[in-house]
Amino acid sequence: MICLAIARDGFTLASGSNDTTVILWDLVQESRIAKLQGHKDAVVGVILAANCLISASRDSTVKFWDARNEFCYDTQIISYKIVSICKVRDFLIVGTSGEDVIIFQ
Repeated sequence: MICLAIARDGFTLASGSNDTTVILWDLVQESRIAKLQGHKDAVVGVILAANCLISASRDSTVKFWDARNEFCYDTQIISYKIVSICKVRDFLIVGTSGEDVIIFQ
């Protein structure tokens, strides 16, 4: 595992890893809920937002998931490898290996 994010309710955890997957965990049942596949390199950041899961990868993509249905409904391609990601209010902030910070609203 490279990165973790916990849902606001404290019951769900998302993990991203070198094997290119994002896994959702039920912390109450201590079990895996879903395994999301679609990145081509390590997942370096995950965010559990109100209506979706967001994952960022060294493959230069940010993916937006309907985690319940294990479906990626949008992919944004960045010019450089992604090294970090965070969400502040309505803004998604992506840090890249090119020393750029990219902000999505």
